[in-house]
Amino acid sequence: MEQPRPSTSKQAHTMDVDSITFIPGLLRPSQRGFIPIDAKDPFIASPDVLLQECSLFRENSSAKSQEIKEILNFSEKDWKEIAEVQIEREKQLMEKEQAEMEKIAEKKAVDQKIKQNLDRKVDLIFNQHKFFVKKQCPVLIPYKSSLNHAEHQAYLRAFVKFKIRTPKTACEATEYEQYMRLQNRVYEEQKMFMDFSFQVSRLQLESYNFVPKLINDYVNEYVQHRCKNAAKYMPIYFHEQEVPIRPQDPFNRLSNLQFQHLGHLLSLGSVPWLKLPNVHKLNKLCLDESVMKAQPPIPKEREDKENTLSGTVREDPNAVYLAQKHQANIVICTSALKTIADNHGPNFDNEWDIPVRVQSYTIEDENGKEKSHRVVFIDKPMPKKTWTPLEKKQLFYKKSALASLTEIVRQNVFRMKAPPLFKHEIKKQNAVEVKEQVDYNDDFLDLTSVADHDIFGIDSNKSKSEFCSPLKKKNNAEDVNSKKTARSKISPKKKEGGTESALVSGPEVKGKSSSKSDFSDNRFDSLSDQSTTFKGSTDRGNSESVKPLALQMLDSSSFLEDLIDLQDSLLKPRQSQDSPLKLKEGEADAEPIHPWPWSNRLLTDWSSHTEAKSCELWTGRNKHYQLFSMGPRSTQPKAAVEDLKIIVIHNVHGISRFKSKKMKSKAYIVYPKIENQPFFGCEVNTLSEITQQWINLLVAPGTTLLQMRVCESSGEILMSEEKTLASVLRDGQQPHIGFAPQPHLLTLYSVFTAVTGLSSGEYLLHHDTKTEAFMKLMRAGDAQKLGHLQSFDLHSGYSLATPTARPYTVPPWLAIDTHLLTPFHFKHHKIPATFPMDNPKKKLTSSQKKLKTEMAKKKKKLADVEKNTECQENEKNGI
Repeated sequence: MEQPRPSTSKQAHTMDVDSITFIPGLLRPSQRGFIPIDAKDPFIASPDVLLQECSLFRENSSAKSQEIKEILNFSEKDWKEIAEVQIEREKQLMEKEQAEMEKIAEKKAVDQKIKQNLDRKVDLIFNQHKFFVKKQCPVLIPYKSSLNHAEHQAYLRAFVKFKIRTPKTACEATEYEQYMRLQNRVYEEQKMFMDFSFQVSRLQLESYNFVPKLINDYVNEYVQHRCKNAAKYMPIYFHEQEVPIRPQDPFNRLSNLQFQHLGHLLSLGSVPWLKLPNVHKLNKLCLDESVMKAQPPIPKEREDKENTLSGTVREDPNAVYLAQKHQANIVICTSALKTIADNHGPNFDNEWDIPVRVQSYTIEDENGKEKSHRVVFIDKPMPKKTWTPLEKKQLFYKKSALASLTEIVRQNVFRMKAPPLFKHEIKKQNAVEVKEQVDYNDDFLDLTSVADHDIFGIDSNKSKSEFCSPLKKKNNAEDVNSKKTARSKISPKKKEGGTESALVSGPEVKGKSSSKSDFSDNRFDSLSDQSTTFKGSTDRGNSESVKPLALQMLDSSSFLEDLIDLQDSLLKPRQSQDSPLKLKEGEADAEPIHPWPWSNRLLTDWSSHTEAKSCELWTGRNKHYQLFSMGPRSTQPKAAVEDLKIIVIHNVHGISRFKSKKMKSKAYIVYPKIENQPFFGCEVNTLSEITQQWINLLVAPGTTLLQMRVCESSGEILMSEEKTLASVLRDGQQPHIGFAPQPHLLTLYSVFTAVTGLSSGEYLLHHDTKTEAFMKLMRAGDAQKLGHLQSFDLHSGYSLATPTARPYTVPPWLAIDTHLLTPFHFKHHKIPATFPMDNPKKKLTSSQKKLKTEMAKKKKKLADVEKNTECQENEKNGI
């Protein structure tokens, strides 16, 4: 076959290389280097080989296709250009593949770093080495765990890891899949373990019902003293109306109720120093006579008649005055809120009586015109008539926790800053010897500073003087000059003899302008009656604005300096979305800090308050007044239902104090939880407990709840948890609890709307087992009409010598919390609520094995204990 002549037409123009289709690997060099080619192997060296080896290029095919003819007519230059283009394409492909490999490697490095960071956090959690309390099960455990030690450890690490966050990387996704595969086996074993723990609890009925004599005496004295308060109220009440606990809302008008904090009004008294439990050693509550001395069931008689802590809500002149000035509809205490909200279906079997007073006052509106304003005062509930054993222990353990964890330090740092009108606080300072008078601007006394805990269980031999002595500040002259300079920049001009109000200013409700704050005091003649009005929000993020405790010296010059220092904090605006006020040029932004219950204060005009009453100092008792609004959220400009303004009175159990700047001080509410099965783990929170914790944190913004798990028999603290409002809501959303805030808000709103519609007079909110899902609203009446069918005698109902005890017929068993890991679980890498596991890596000595065998022989089997219990019951019944 003759070779075709090269085409001259192809050499006349440049080839369009983008239109050429290549055979993959045709001109690609071998990756393994030079490969010798056999003479018999066909390869493309000339058009003859194409014609011989490829059917497309044979004569019968080439005659039909013009493209094939053009390919056969390619010149040497054309083939060279084709090779160069192919090489360039392969080079680009290799660069692309290399770039993709680099991206994959970079992603793997990032994923590995993310995984290492999360593993480091998990390691820190497991390596805390906290002290754990080990209790022995009263009966022999008949089963062993179906999971080995490695599976327990892998499952527990994955549980902690993915509780922090969801898996993000491929490695974490693989670990999560393994974790999910183990869950079925874990759930089956946990279910068996719950059945076993319930059987053991049936054998512990006697221990559930046992109440020590000390606790019985304490509760009896407590109830007898509280029952005397019935004499303060009217004796006879008649049925007025029924209020539903779970009202029906067919049109969903109240489906989106909100309980919004408007601001803080007033704080009085002193706050104890709270010593947090030491996690590295055994902590135990006192269960002896020392509790009776530190937290007596009957408060000591106070000679000072101006003390307002022991009185009822209706007898509190500060609450009456604040309700008029801020036009509040309801004044209520925390205990009444918890009692109303903590009544759950389907039985609604809680019994309680809450006295109510409706009073009308004449106030001035925005235009200065007089109008009638009605205020409802809801007092503390009357004491329970019937007590279960656990309720008695709960009260005593709470008092024991306060006696063990708190200490009253007579230093001004633990005093609440009150307006100068409350002279009682200044009078009492004469009778109290303070070790050192210190400036409240000292860093050591700043509760917003961060430091190491002074914790309960250690440093018990350390003298108080070491704690109370203030640290020396450097460059005091420079600090004073800087404060004066800042004061001259911020504070407005004061008239001669005048000063700013000592109260923290804040926005009036619904954008109303702040009224002028006036006060006059015969002890401070140099102060003017007129003071400057402050507008705008208070500073939640500034450290000075939330300093609750300031030294008030008796001399007017020092007191004036205190007022000026506090005024500086008032004028620094809070950076928020509601009022985005800007600081002046040259002023640095304050660092964000932990909010306090007494921050975000509202301005109050105290000029006409003639019956101011304070709290006795250095008793550890305090009182805080918070203003809230409650009502349905409405997008319409004219809402059918108006919001209610509510003043809530609450207290704080203590403040944690620190010595170095590492952690932030916090205000705490102590809440002990009794653990009846410490040998198995910690029990779940009940719906009632979650409701009470929610109310405690809801009415005290910026407060932390310290829940301590306490062993029922010995008072040993198994572990402690710090809870916020968000964490309590998360716990309540678990399926076995089923807590939702809206139904409880609806109950409170139903009660509030019912009592605000009443006329002035004395009333009683009554509930018992007969009323079920309704509470009776009763009006006080004439005692001569006692024969009325719907009447109730409050005095005779609470004339009991001792409260009625209601022992359990069935043990109040609670499941073990499978989501709560105790220090024991972290130490031994054991899944909660599972049977003991065999650890082959742990080698016991012969003496240890012998001791373990002897202890196992001493324990009785569950079946034998059940038979003995049945025999004892038959003997008691005479069978």
